[in-house]
Amino acid sequence: MTRPVSPDPETGLPSISPAWVRATVFGALWGGLEVTLGAFLHALRLPLSGVWMAAAGIVILVSGLAVFPARGFLLRAGVVCMLLKLVSPGPALLVPMACILQEALVLELVAGGARPSAWRSALGGGVTTLSTLLQYIAAAWMIYGWDIIRIYYEVGRKILKWVNAPEDWLWWAIAAGIVLIFLIGLAAGALGFRLGVRVRRLREARHA
Repeated sequence: MTRPVSPDPETGLPSISPAWVRATVFGALWGGLEVTLGAFLHALRLPLSGVWMAAAGIVILVSGLAVFPARGFLLRAGVVCMLLKLVSPGPALLVPMACILQEALVLELVAGGARPSAWRSALGGGVTTLSTLLQYIAAAWMIYGWDIIRIYYEVGRKILKWVNAPEDWLWWAIAAGIVLIFLIGLAAGALGFRLGVRVRRLREARHA
């Protein structure tokens, strides 16, 4: 049985648990970034825009986890960000909302917990940014089917032919791109943990 929510003595309304309050703060920061900068980058169709937005979200969420370590923190923040995405301009909202929730879930599974660490935060960031690549591939497959892989392969071959590069370089380019995306998330996770630890130490020194 779930524990009943005690009402606030002043308003008589159900009180919100501190875990949700803390997660809402950082989830709202991520959501505000998605609604503003995310919509702008999506409109410009810049390369790796989804990866950069995921990296920004990783920095925000991991820093929050380092300040308020708790199980489920990252997933709660992702739910808040997903709901805020509803006010984002544009007709297609279901897929971005699902992607946000997936990123928060992956980050929670890898880096979440009551005892976050630097290496888990970095690893979680890398795996989360790689999940954005899978999102893009899945979305393209649902729209175009398996032919999209052949199309990308042929486009890559033509590009290499134009620059007089060997065809084997295509696979090296794909591998380099995957590594780059992972490293972006790795750096975001490490940066978020470092920022969060600094903030936590300042809070502890202030309350000492």
